[in-house]
Amino acid sequence: MLGNFIRKELREGVRAPEVWGLMIIFPIVLIILLSNAFSLQFDTNIEFEETEYGLVANDRSYMTYLTEAVGDYPYIKLTEMDEAAALAKAANSETAGYIVLNEQGIVFHDNEQGGSQTMVLESFLEVFVDKYQLGVALQKLAMEGKINPANIPPQSDAPYVQVTGLDGRDQGGPYDYFGVTMLTLILAYVATMTYGYFDDERRGHTLARLKTTPTPPLALFAGKITGVTLISMLQIIILMAVNILFFQVNYGNVFLTFTAMFCLGFVFMAFGTLMAMFVPNSAVANGIIMFVVQGSIIVGGSYFTISPEMGVLYSLQKVSPIGMVNTGMQQAVWGDSKRTLLMSIALNAGIGIVLLLISALRFRDMEVKA
Repeated sequence: MLGNFIRKELREGVRAPEVWGLMIIFPIVLIILLSNAFSLQFDTNIEFEETEYGLVANDRSYMTYLTEAVGDYPYIKLTEMDEAAALAKAANSETAGYIVLNEQGIVFHDNEQGGSQTMVLESFLEVFVDKYQLGVALQKLAMEGKINPANIPPQSDAPYVQVTGLDGRDQGGPYDYFGVTMLTLILAYVATMTYGYFDDERRGHTLARLKTTPTPPLALFAGKITGVTLISMLQIIILMAVNILFFQVNYGNVFLTFTAMFCLGFVFMAFGTLMAMFVPNSAVANGIIMFVVQGSIIVGGSYFTISPEMGVLYSLQKVSPIGMVNTGMQQAVWGDSKRTLLMSIALNAGIGIVLLLISALRFRDMEVKA
């Protein structure tokens, strides 16, 4: 009897259009759209178009070092010319500006035509001048005998600033980010799906008919929950498989990721069950569920990244079911710690079990009263 009930739940769940539409196709579409829309934020290999600047060398002491340093930036082209020609070309937008080398340092004249390249050049020149003047000052002190020349470190050809991820690792691309956050987002809607299953049984009087059978009430409850749980597991497996095979999403330890996602779906399934047991009015119940689901998604950081400057929202993310999974996945895959992810598994599983026990007792009492 119980096995037939579970098989019925699985058949109905798999055939339900909302399972394939909302719970599988919708998150895949979201991942594709968001990953492409925000791809530039994850791109560490942005290519600039070549931009020309005039170079006026009134003082050639900088010249050799500057041209060698700029050689590392192929999108910046420096053309030596006199100041009158440099000004004319910049005024006519033939160049994006010009640089004047003199005894006081470097003066950069910008005609605001260079865009991002100009911003890069400005920053580069500031660092270059500081580094050059520091080198000159150290050499002067060495010539005066105030420091030992052997203690002056050699010039490095390495970039001024090197950006790496945690422990020097890659931080992943947009599909890696949204492959996690959109999965946690859609699992929150398991609460609405679960409530809908129970509400359909109530409206169709299916459970009322099952009450007349010898099957114990708690066995009926377990059968219903088992069916919903297996459907949720199937959704997670399909979404993770699609993300890995077609979008090369890096989930790290796949078994650990599946466990974390399952426990997240489990806690929202338990919440939807709790609403079905205590709030028979579907309009009121769905309103409460959507409020909790949307609040959890926002606090959890699935819509946007939550920074420490956001105060209370940042603190709530650390203890929210979705927030702990999102943060834990980042740390486990791109960092070197699984602590937060393991804590999320324990927290979500624990909360889910408590909510299901309360719902089971409520279901049993409802049967007694009947």
